[in-house]
Amino acid sequence: MGRRQLFTKVSGKVVTKGVAVTVLGVDLRPKGTVVFIEVNNTTAKAAGAINAMIVDASGKQLLTSAGRDVEVLNVPEGVKTSAGLFFLKGLPTAARKFTFRVTFVLCRNNSQVCADEATVKIPVKLVQ
Repeated sequence: MGRRQLFTKVSGKVVTKGVAVTVLGVDLRPKGTVVFIEVNNTTAKAAGAINAMIVDASGKQLLTSAGRDVEVLNVPEGVKTSAGLFFLKGLPTAARKFTFRVTFVLCRNNSQVCADEATVKIPVKLVQ
């Protein structure tokens, strides 16, 4: 069994439709991966994160333990926050790059009708 590796020097930041996402760190574990992100929502709408995934070098998509179409993070309008997302079927401990992808559904005043989405795709490079 491999050992756990924590990467705090990573490269990866994207801004789209007023939502900035930065990958702060990655914890590669023998049975799972944790991606630590910071989200700065500068919009006038709440941003709900769904379909967070890791896309590995071969193109395989790894979802969070919550699954597909489940909100894993809600960032109110004008708020900056950070969170760790756990991927049960994680990357191999030898992995050094991947793409982090998440879609933010933008809703005004907790409205049930959300007409706008912002999908973020961040190429991440792990540096030791």
